[in-house]
Amino acid sequence: MASVFHFSRLCLHKLHYPEQSMLKLAIVPFGTSCILHLDHKWRIQRKLPVNPNMRGVLTDKPDYSYLDGRPAEIGLGMKRRMEKNIEYAKKILALTKEIDFAVERHKALEQEKEEERQRKLDSKLKRKGHLLLQKK
Repeated sequence: MASVFHFSRLCLHKLHYPEQSMLKLAIVPFGTSCILHLDHKWRIQRKLPVNPNMRGVLTDKPDYSYLDGRPAEIGLGMKRRMEKNIEYAKKILALTKEIDFAVERHKALEQEKEEERQRKLDSKLKRKGHLLLQKK
């Protein structure tokens, strides 16, 4: 069993060992990421992504441009994002096709069950007596 105490830049673990009946203190430093220091409320209010490196002018635009107006080559990061988006689109299409197939199959099975039930009812309920002599 352990108790943990957090101070400004240190994490103190108070360890309990019942079989030895002694206490030990372990001082373990821990750090925080710079992303935690961002003001998330300010970014959300301005409809910006929480992580500034996700999208924006620096990530979406090419690294350079030609003076004569030719388009620049696609950067590695942009190419990677485009390939990832293409893979996502392919996966979405495949999964929606599977869902459509499952829905159609379910409808067909339900219709088949209904037809089977109706066929059994029609085979059980037959005209008898004078009703049998009447034409349909």
